[in-house]
Amino acid sequence: QHSVILFYKYHPLSRDWSVTELYRAALERLCRRLSLRGRILVACSETEGLNGTLAGRYDNVRLFTNALMMMETPLDDDDDDGDDDDDEQRQQRQVLQDFWDSSRAFFAQIGQPVLTLEPQEFKWSSSSSGTTSNSTRSNGDENDEQQQPQQQQQSEQQQYLFPDLNIKLTTELIGSGGKMLDITVDETAQGYLTPRQWHEQLQRLSQQRRQQQQRRRQQEDDENDDENDDKNDDDTILIDCRNTKEYQIGHFCLDDDNNDTTHSSTTTSSTNTNTNTNAAAIDPQTTAYSQFPTWVQHNKVLLEGKKVLMYCTGGIRCEKASAYVRKHTNATQVQHLQGGIHKYLEEYGSDGLWRGKNFVFDARQASSAEETRLGKDGLGSNGDDDVVRKNNDSSKDKCNSSSNIVGKCLYCQAPHDTFDAKCVCAVCREPVLICPQCRGGPKQLQQQNAKDDNKNGNDESTPTTSIVEYHCPQHFHLRRCYFAQLERFHDPQTLKEQLVGLQAELQQIAVGRRFKQKRKTLTRQCAKVAARLNELESHGGTKDGGSSTGAKESDCHMKCRSCGQVDCTGNCWGFYGLKRKDILENHSKQQDHFSVRSTTSTITSGLTTSNNNAPKKKLRRGVAADEISALGFHQPPSAFRHEGGLRCPPCVTRAVQSFAKAKWCGETVLHVLQTEFAEFSASSSQMLKSVLEHGLIKVNDKSVSMMDACHVKLKSGDVLSRVLHWHEPPVQTPERIEVSVAKLPDTVAESYGIPQHEATVLVCNKPSSVPVHPAGPFLTNSLTVMIEAQEAIPGRSLKPVHRTDRATSGLTLMSTSSLVAKAFHRALTESAVEKLYVAKVQGRFPDSAESMSQVSGGVWREDSQTIKVDAPIHTPDPISGVRIISDQGKPSQSVFKLLRHYPDDDSSVVACYPITGRNHQLRVHLQSLGFPILGDVQYGGRVETTSADRQLVVETMKSCSLSSRPEKILPGLEPGDIAAAAKVCKSCCQGVQASFSEAQLLQGGHAICLHALCYRVQFPVNKKHKEAAVPALSSEFKVSLPPWVENSDAIAQGDALWKVWSTK
Repeated sequence: QHSVILFYKYHPLSRDWSVTELYRAALERLCRRLSLRGRILVACSETEGLNGTLAGRYDNVRLFTNALMMMETPLDDDDDDGDDDDDEQRQQRQVLQDFWDSSRAFFAQIGQPVLTLEPQEFKWSSSSSGTTSNSTRSNGDENDEQQQPQQQQQSEQQQYLFPDLNIKLTTELIGSGGKMLDITVDETAQGYLTPRQWHEQLQRLSQQRRQQQQRRRQQEDDENDDENDDKNDDDTILIDCRNTKEYQIGHFCLDDDNNDTTHSSTTTSSTNTNTNTNAAAIDPQTTAYSQFPTWVQHNKVLLEGKKVLMYCTGGIRCEKASAYVRKHTNATQVQHLQGGIHKYLEEYGSDGLWRGKNFVFDARQASSAEETRLGKDGLGSNGDDDVVRKNNDSSKDKCNSSSNIVGKCLYCQAPHDTFDAKCVCAVCREPVLICPQCRGGPKQLQQQNAKDDNKNGNDESTPTTSIVEYHCPQHFHLRRCYFAQLERFHDPQTLKEQLVGLQAELQQIAVGRRFKQKRKTLTRQCAKVAARLNELESHGGTKDGGSSTGAKESDCHMKCRSCGQVDCTGNCWGFYGLKRKDILENHSKQQDHFSVRSTTSTITSGLTTSNNNAPKKKLRRGVAADEISALGFHQPPSAFRHEGGLRCPPCVTRAVQSFAKAKWCGETVLHVLQTEFAEFSASSSQMLKSVLEHGLIKVNDKSVSMMDACHVKLKSGDVLSRVLHWHEPPVQTPERIEVSVAKLPDTVAESYGIPQHEATVLVCNKPSSVPVHPAGPFLTNSLTVMIEAQEAIPGRSLKPVHRTDRATSGLTLMSTSSLVAKAFHRALTESAVEKLYVAKVQGRFPDSAESMSQVSGGVWREDSQTIKVDAPIHTPDPISGVRIISDQGKPSQSVFKLLRHYPDDDSSVVACYPITGRNHQLRVHLQSLGFPILGDVQYGGRVETTSADRQLVVETMKSCSLSSRPEKILPGLEPGDIAAAAKVCKSCCQGVQASFSEAQLLQGGHAICLHALCYRVQFPVNKKHKEAAVPALSSEFKVSLPPWVENSDAIAQGDALWKVWSTK
């Protein structure tokens, strides 16, 4: 008999990955000796713990639970008295003892109590009940006979439910994107409701809502009683913390009459949350748990003053979510179901208030209420096969009846609650509920599309596609223009219609940071469609004998989105699928081999011979490096320096290139110039006309006249370029920029596969006013270009590993290795980087509870003498980039500590520790406290720039533009372009003040008193190199203090600064 267990425990572990590896390895040895399969996450955190799902023989699973409970004997010992010294029992005791010894040693090392679980913290299931559910996947489909042999081939995988054992270290047990990392173990251990208490709460809530509905009906009948029409005494909200796909097939329902209403409200709308609190549980409609905190922030008003009840599958998500809601909202009371849905169904089965199936993360996919109750002891009716079979047949009848199916087909709304591996969204790959009738072929989809057209009032002649691809509710509006398998399309007109549809969608989300990822997705799809269109047009239209209406009849068989094979039975779906895992591993090996081969080719053959195979970014980087070298701009900071430390290079003539974007394809050059380039907008028509008349706009290095611009249409692969008389704004730099080389620990290099000669990072002390890399009007006046020249590094080979504002000074990390950059990027995305800044602000910063009483916006913490600010940051205008504090923003937290006050100018030096990493976070939070950073005019800081300074900048740039240095004719330029570009140059004709902003001309906002002092980086374990050693202690990188901090101060010793690290 095979069993399945779910378990978790929030318990403090070590933040040191190398130490926590000891406990992970002990768990892995235990599971392998017991022949268990499944998934366990071990968090390297003091606020997380352990989370796992395992499957195997019942006796072995029982021994594993005994190991975590620190029990010498099994819970249920039904064996007859026998010899305690036989080999099997000695082996079992030795397995347990070995794990206990390792576990005690680990927790003694980190100074924490041993992690133990109670018997009720395990959720048991019988594997037999799971396979019963799995065998009914087709729901009576006519393909049962065809699927039966394939299912028999996968019997072993279904029996074990998992393909292998995977125990790994992580930062969070449930990925919240770092938004819940500050929730402590004590904060999660609150608000429990036992299954019985939960059931009683829902019964009372159901009764209250029925009474409320009755009162409303009476009020509607009573024409004289209008005062209480809006009264609502329902103060309880029920929230499902799971993802929307889990909610679709099962959820708690207070009244059977509300089932249809509740589900339709969640399946027909992909953007609006189901907030009908009188129906059933609210579905936040998340596809990942990291979206739940955002939902909470956007629905604070809904939760204010309410009693909140929350639930999830096994309890781990709602336990953390309830703590988050309790901490970030004004809800009166927040409680959650202890043990989750699983424990509730163990006690109530189908007799409770649960409707539908419980989504599970193994090969069963879902478990009905009766299956969960039957398997609660891990055996399924005590292991009696006849009883198991009889009860399973009975439970099958219950769970397959339409009254117990809450899921609905996306197309026909028929009852359906089984996800199929081939029915996934073409955009996001989320599983979609499609009944067997609607996934039977193209006719059904064509009928549905025609039906939708008639409902929407569209022309009946609107073309419909015969491609069998599906779209989830969130992406249902893309069902006519977004398809994953474009090789099935053979009609250019159909592809053009898709391109038009995608471009129309892009126009609607053209502005806004929150649409950034959607724009990337649609832009990549536009490029794929354009590439397919070019492929067909190069073959003279319709290709491969395809019909002009779409795809060939032989192409009706879809490839599996998971493994890419046509003959896939669906068993590859999910992380338990062996076939998909093998395919991904082979693909990864091929990619690694290709990368090594490409790198070797580049080194041995040079850029010229490897151009054909190099990626676009590498090609552009190489072209840019050649241009910088040809212009003579590959110079250290000491070059081009003038009076006052101004670094201002001479003017040059260069061609600025733009590769044709997907949305440009099919548009005229004139239209693209007017809509995509601000300097050529409708208000600057004279400038555009002058540039075209002088032949300074080129397509593929050929000049475009005014007449050509009105007729020539861009296509994929075209290069649009403009010849410019290039003026570069000045920056302020020292003679030499502080740079040191830090070597990464050997364990980090091994884990990420970084060669030893590449495992280094450059630690730079960036001056303010200097951008990190070439962008906008900056080319040679950028940190990467100056450091490359100063340290004799090949041009355009340095890669910044993090982002730093131009106005900010201090620590900036760079590397020439893309592998090193990826390692840092992963640490940043997993919130494994601690940052320490110093800032100089206006006024005397609070240093006591008394002085803090006069300041609003932060919380004084007496133990660390710090101020914590917890205020969400929002970007109302993405174009300007200015941030504000708003409930619509993302959660943001910072800690500040006064280091010294300067009475002479009434300023303070403050240590700053950003817990989260939002753009401009420290600047906005300090402004909210009433202490803006000096020089930060964008957020209220004062700046002192004299008229002499302004005049010096203007005169310096003017002298550089009049330089008599002979210019080189670069590739893409013609002899007459240099004179023509100077003739129409805006800076030369109207002055540099007409071309650049005040900040670019160093007249305010270009330099602020905010300095990055130190980073502590803890590198996560790399999945691709599990066999390598786990990284050692976190690495630390730091630079010198800024000039506006007196070196004679005590803070220069760093003692006061490091105290702020303990405030997290």
